Amino acid sequence: MYRFGSMKLGFISSCPTIMTLAHTLGFKTSFSTPTTSVITKEMILEAIQDTSLDVLFVDMSDSSSKDLDHVVAEILDTTPDLLKCIVMHATLQQQQQQEMQQKQDDTPIQSSMTKNGIQVNVLERDSLVCAYYHDGSTRRDHIHEFSIQDIVNNGCNGSILAWHYLAEIGHKLGHVPKYGA
Repeated sequence: MYRFGSMKLGFISSCPTIMTLAHTLGFKTSFSTPTTSVITKEMILEAIQDTSLDVLFVDMSDSSSKDLDHVVAEILDTTPDLLKCIVMHATLQQQQQQEMQQKQDDTPIQSSMTKNGIQVNVLERDSLVCAYYHDGSTRRDHIHEFSIQDIVNNGCNGSILAWHYLAEIGHKLGHVPKYGA
């Protein structure tokens, strides 16, 4: 995590494999572990109370859209000063990107395909949909609910490598100097 200076990252998931990966990558993961696939507002608030964190990632891949909407709405209402990130597996996005790739064979290489200016092989099967919100600094888009389909169809940012996404979050929090154009 040296790339992000002093930024401290936390991660909550109901998936043991994802939690092991997050711990290996240096994320703080010592919060209440869900006993079911449902992550509750209380679990997130417990992790937010940990003042040693700057960013808390919440993997909601196993939660239904209804559960996710309810939890996210409550967190947005009770913690307006915090930056929130939501991460979900993106099967729908993969399908749409494959269809778009056929149309974009003659377009320049996009930043979602480069790391440090060098083109990389993007693992299409491992795409995630990420959404973040911070009152006062996040652009408005047209999503109506926190679902993969709505974020892919109506969100603002399009595709971005996790490498760049984490730097963008770090910049918003003041841990990473401005990057890119």
